[in-house]
Amino acid sequence: MNQAEIKELLLECNRQVDIITSTINSIKSINWDNDNIEKFCEEKQISFNSSYLAQPDIQQAIDKIKTYSFDDLERVLTNYKTKNDNLVKELSSWEYYNQQYRTYVESQTKNFIQQLSNHFNITQNINLRAYFNNISTGFQIINNSINSSIDQLYEHFKYGNKNYVIFGKNGAGKTTLLNQIANGILNQNSFVIPANRSLKITQNNDYYHQDLKLNQIFQNDLAMLYLTDELRERSLKEYEQGLPKINNIQEKFKNIFNELGLERFVELEKNLLFLKAENEPSHYSLFSGSDGEKAVIFMILSILLLPPDAFVFIDEPELHLNGALMQKLFNQLENERRDVKFIYVTHIINFVESRKNVELIYLEKTQKYNNWKFKNIKEFDNADIDMILGIEGTQDDIIFCEGNNQTSIDHRILDCIYDDCFIKPVGSCELAINNTKLLHSTGKYSFLRRKAYAIIDNDFRTDEEIQKLCEDNIKVLEYNEWENLLLCEDIITYVNSRTSNRDIEEIKRNILVLISNRRTATMNDFINKKYKKIIEVNKLSYENLDKKLEETNTQNNENLKQSLSEYESLFDNYVMANNYEALIKIVPAKCIFKESSKLLGFSDSNAYIDRIVVLLKQDRTFKDLVKSKINLIRN
Repeated sequence: MNQAEIKELLLECNRQVDIITSTINSIKSINWDNDNIEKFCEEKQISFNSSYLAQPDIQQAIDKIKTYSFDDLERVLTNYKTKNDNLVKELSSWEYYNQQYRTYVESQTKNFIQQLSNHFNITQNINLRAYFNNISTGFQIINNSINSSIDQLYEHFKYGNKNYVIFGKNGAGKTTLLNQIANGILNQNSFVIPANRSLKITQNNDYYHQDLKLNQIFQNDLAMLYLTDELRERSLKEYEQGLPKINNIQEKFKNIFNELGLERFVELEKNLLFLKAENEPSHYSLFSGSDGEKAVIFMILSILLLPPDAFVFIDEPELHLNGALMQKLFNQLENERRDVKFIYVTHIINFVESRKNVELIYLEKTQKYNNWKFKNIKEFDNADIDMILGIEGTQDDIIFCEGNNQTSIDHRILDCIYDDCFIKPVGSCELAINNTKLLHSTGKYSFLRRKAYAIIDNDFRTDEEIQKLCEDNIKVLEYNEWENLLLCEDIITYVNSRTSNRDIEEIKRNILVLISNRRTATMNDFINKKYKKIIEVNKLSYENLDKKLEETNTQNNENLKQSLSEYESLFDNYVMANNYEALIKIVPAKCIFKESSKLLGFSDSNAYIDRIVVLLKQDRTFKDLVKSKINLIRN
């Protein structure tokens, strides 16, 4: 639909709104005596006979209209017309809207006009009973079908090519919202896959394929039967139309399922789909699969059967799916249906992290029934968006670390050791510290009911700094960096005994040489990190700035030189004494980690880390050893 057509549609919608507004005003102005009713009927071309008023059903219809509350309806109509007026003004950017949103506006407006025309735009001479019953029904339908807060939700979907995640507290009205979207007369291109989707199959002979709409199918106890029937019928039509085999909907289903790497795969024979295991001659019905397989089948069928340019709201998409399978499945579905806008409703952080192109919408709880407020998550100041999730979902403790992603040393080690926690890499130690403090704070973040911790590098912190951080559940490693911990004497000795079994004392001597040769680089690292901290804690004021700068610089110089002198003395004494364990705690080990890994018999540092991860997963003794080195105390 082009710009001119949508403009005319919106203007026609507003004309229809004017009709219903005029009808409301006419009804509200009637004094409801015979003369006024007769005049009203004359204006509206309604057959009238004064004897009608004595009939109970006529009086009942009139009473229904008389007692009807117009306030909410008038407010909704005003909001709807205002929205249309704004859209007309914004039509210069119509081509930039998401196609799904354009389809939504078009279908919603057409349906709205149809509903108004059916009940209010009366052009033929009808009787009083029929008119008032029609008006009464129309008021109820329109009032129940239009919700301004749902329109506000769809406003989030206007631009860009992103998908969305909606989340909020229990009791925020998530289920009611999704029901309103699924069953609303004016949301014809919106579909809801509910959390309580039925995976059961019945052999009941009474089953027959009713003509149900897609949203009704998704909520039906026999949804799997309906969906497979719909798939088969669509496939036959596509074959009859001469659509290439590769584009047939059943072929698409088979290809998506088989790309997931499950134990069984799908075969298509004589236009029927079967499950088959590798190296087994037998075929199985699709419905003989495990709950996980049936959940996959349900989801693929649902998405493939959606009409073009649809919105699909998927409640608790992670049900019956493990992490790797969940990610693969929705990656494939999003790729296959690029015309569809996916809106996920979930509390599971792992699921949201698996989506690479989503925006987050927070569903606020309101006191009024059938009314919602939505916030873009960016409105939460200073909070890492991933931290906000999981409000009422998993209650696992969360541990923040400094790595940039799940391949960082921090995440890989912690994920093996604290497998009952959610490990969240956030990039910098500052973010790890701030996020942990925010989760323990009160006020606007008090709804986040999860225990949070952080594990960060030592980075030459003082004992006073470490103690203060500890009070906020922030554990500072005893070792300068994670690489230092992995080169500590106990760990390299244990790993060496399980791999190359080289001379560990010679390895330690060679690592000490690497450290000693990098004395200047070590001092530079110490100076820069200490200086950064000194600058951060100093506060200046506009008054007497020159004097303050001079005093601050003098004090900073003295503090930095004193700290450096103490560190140099410590470093040199440990080198002189060949004190490997003491020295490996205090130096920046990133620069020697690759060479040290080779000394231990590994091709590079990645191979060494891989071996550590394997040992952590397989060897309980080693896991306990590394855990003792971290020494995180959880309350």
